[in-house]
Amino acid sequence: MTHRLALPRAASAARTLLAGAAALALLAGPAAGARPDAVLPDGATYHGQLRDGRLHGKGRLAWANGAWYEGAFERGLFEGAGQHRTSAGALYRGSFRRGLMDGPGRLAGADGAVYVGQFARNEFNGVGRKTVPGRGVYAGQFRDGQYHGLGQWSGADERYAGQFRRGRPHGKGVMRYNAGGMFAGEFADGVFHGGGRYEKADGQTFVGQFVRGAFTGQGEYRGVDGMRHTGLFVDWTPHGRGKLVDGRGDSYEGLFEQGEPGGRMRYAGRDGSVYTGAIKYGKFDGHGVLRWPNGDRYTGNFEFGLPEGEGVMRYAKARADGSTERKGLWRNGEPADPGDQDRAGAAVETAIYTQRALLDKALAALLPERPGAIDMYLMAVGGDGAQEVFRRETDFVRAQFERDYGTAGRSLVLVNSRNTLATAPLATVAGIGEGLAALGARMDRDNDILFLFLTSHGSPGHELALQPPGVAVRQLAAAELGRQLRESGIRWKVVLVSACYAGGFIDHLKDEHTLVITAARRDRTSFGCADQNDFTYFGRAFFKEALPHSASFTEAFEKARALVRKWEADDAMGDRGGGGGVGGGGDGNKGKGGGKGGGKVARGAPAKVEHSEPQMHQGALVGKQLAAWRAQLAAGAK
Repeated sequence: MTHRLALPRAASAARTLLAGAAALALLAGPAAGARPDAVLPDGATYHGQLRDGRLHGKGRLAWANGAWYEGAFERGLFEGAGQHRTSAGALYRGSFRRGLMDGPGRLAGADGAVYVGQFARNEFNGVGRKTVPGRGVYAGQFRDGQYHGLGQWSGADERYAGQFRRGRPHGKGVMRYNAGGMFAGEFADGVFHGGGRYEKADGQTFVGQFVRGAFTGQGEYRGVDGMRHTGLFVDWTPHGRGKLVDGRGDSYEGLFEQGEPGGRMRYAGRDGSVYTGAIKYGKFDGHGVLRWPNGDRYTGNFEFGLPEGEGVMRYAKARADGSTERKGLWRNGEPADPGDQDRAGAAVETAIYTQRALLDKALAALLPERPGAIDMYLMAVGGDGAQEVFRRETDFVRAQFERDYGTAGRSLVLVNSRNTLATAPLATVAGIGEGLAALGARMDRDNDILFLFLTSHGSPGHELALQPPGVAVRQLAAAELGRQLRESGIRWKVVLVSACYAGGFIDHLKDEHTLVITAARRDRTSFGCADQNDFTYFGRAFFKEALPHSASFTEAFEKARALVRKWEADDAMGDRGGGGGVGGGGDGNKGKGGGKGGGKVARGAPAKVEHSEPQMHQGALVGKQLAAWRAQLAAGAK
């Protein structure tokens, strides 16, 4: 906010006068007509009073470049009241001392800027008012030409009242934005720094500590929908220990990571339910204890918001058979059939022993390249076997691409699902690597195009969840996928990653031959990954709604991004139904576990709607190859 005004350097004129003072007596002539009373060594002419050969008293001094001074002189220097115009057009009227602007005065710059106030040593010093056309007005204290001390600034975008240092807000002050919103608190070098309160135009408020312009440290956020988060923040986002109370009155207390509740937390629902235990991907996941308002209590394992695995349910009132407790295995929030565990174990054993054959069979079935043609090959990966939505998405995409893009015989699907353990190859890091290598061997790697679709949960560390039922395997890191793609040798690629935080894959996958599409920004979650759903939000928007009516993948992305943004906003307004977290009563609510399809545990990020913000990066050359493939596809359809 430093707005310096070009000042006339009267000091140089003063130095000139001193240098020529001794010669003035010789140069001075009789005051007759328009002839000057003195001529300085630099050519300046003087009309006025002299004393002892020096300019002294009233007079006017003018230079050939248009600069002039008129007023009082003393011993050859400007002294007292006077006016000085510079060669650049600035005009000063006011007090001088020893050749310099000093005391009260008014300076008008050639650019229209005007200062009225105190001067000292040829600079704005003391109290004054400065007006800069098109920028604003400052009134207050100055030091050496800059805003310094207490003052008020009124500009085109904001108004500030408080302390300044070296031209910028520094110390305590209040900033009000003309478009709405304000900050009251401490500043450092022009930005929020220290304690303060920031109010956005839409009513969101942040009260607490700020560091270099960002809400960082201990504080409290309040949303316009009633959400309140108290705790530690980093760069406007809850990160560390805190407590979130959402707009419905449900509360979450514990550790937050990048705005997401995670690790061990305590949840208290507005209906009186209380959960203490592990949370993952924004849902109860891991060991925990859930107590319902009627006194029933479940202790054991949870998975994506529902009792899953070993657990004990204790009933507040005896059941019809007189029992008050039920121990054993749980599936999707319901007591499992006693034989389920044995059957599940048998299915896992079958999968382990048949996987090599299933993968080899799928790879051997891939058709080779067609010389002279641009073929598309599809690889679809459904990562997390705990929820069937990922299998359903890969099934849909496989059928869609075989129908519309001729990938029959050129499709490879790796999926983790309880329904396909014995019939389909699993999605593992090693399996994905083998699949890409096999595709690279079958394809014309310099001409054909690979469409790689991966759908699962994602982590803030940019890993894709790979979880075959009953088997622990490695997760797929973004860097690992990038390495596998490079080693495959496949040049032309479209990679679509549908997962939370998927934007973190872009830097590891992008090159000039690749189009990368992700369902979310690197620091945002995506939505719709409920067990009973046919699609995630982005999967439905891109593949089902947008792609059939688009002339390119990039056009489909733009349409899908708009659809997802609308759906997310509708969710925030309650227009799409669904609850929030365990016990939320969403469409997938089953038994005691509640809302597996009811959405994620409410995020603590400070925004009314924190959109997933799907991302796209298109390499410089891939668009031309995709256009050529589209043209060939259209020609073949005629």
